[in-house]
Amino acid sequence: MVYTTLPEQFIGAPEHPDGHTQCMLMGTTKAQIVRSPLYLTQPMPKVAAGTVIIKNASEGAGLGVFAGRDIKFGEFIVAERPLLMHPADFVYNPGTAGVRDYTYGQHMAIMRHEIEIGLEVAIGRMSDRNQAAYKSLFNAHTEDGPLLGIMRTNAFGVNIDELTHTTSAPHLPKVYSIVTKDGSKINHRYIFIFGNIDFITTLTRLPPKKSCVPNVCQKFSITSFSSQIIAIRDIKAGEEILYALTYCSQSLGGAKSSRLMGSLAAAVPAPLHPQNRTSSVRRAARMSRVIKGFMTLRWS
Repeated sequence: MVYTTLPEQFIGAPEHPDGHTQCMLMGTTKAQIVRSPLYLTQPMPKVAAGTVIIKNASEGAGLGVFAGRDIKFGEFIVAERPLLMHPADFVYNPGTAGVRDYTYGQHMAIMRHEIEIGLEVAIGRMSDRNQAAYKSLFNAHTEDGPLLGIMRTNAFGVNIDELTHTTSAPHLPKVYSIVTKDGSKINHRYIFIFGNIDFITTLTRLPPKKSCVPNVCQKFSITSFSSQIIAIRDIKAGEEILYALTYCSQSLGGAKSSRLMGSLAAAVPAPLHPQNRTSSVRRAARMSRVIKGFMTLRWS
């Protein structure tokens, strides 16, 4: 594992106008990124000031992101360089001395502690401004530690193989977590899933009656090394920006078995009334096609 800055920054050199990402990567993973012919070949998309407003959401939900003006389908809402990139699958080597005497809980505590130490180094490499931005993000996993909890609460996933059109070695992580300054503030407490059509709240602080249907999708562009939030339908000024943690076509069973849904079974409310089921399935199917279409486009 190496600590590195992308785009690269030399001592004494000015910061990149679009900022830098502090990364914890395997050395071969960094090579996959920087040797890709697509890497940093396009400028970051420019988003007009006032497109979104970050403010307190209703019903005690903390900060949320809201449309500052009417936003059209397909518009960029946020485009930013991540603050942090870290493996989504944690690499943990407990050693051999007394390892069989540890309980599962002890192994998890050791792993969380080691990850927290690594994150302290990565966050410490950030500028003072970016450190403050990272530490200001909400932590729904306080039992994990202050830095790891923030990452687990706010991260988006990035598949390095899909970005670079290469294949990672079988024993290396290929999915990484990224944490961003503004995109990570988007309310992604809701997950919209169809199969038997259930709405699942990932944080029970918010009532299930509130609309869960996402109005944006997120993608990562290697051409500008940026995280991008894109409108998947027209959004009215003042409307809250919502992001789904799972694909709209994922089954309820698949979602409940995923790591994101590990402890959320109790948050599943009753299914929709049968008379609403057909139209909801059609809307979800359309949304799934739209999201997948955006995810396959090479946005700059």
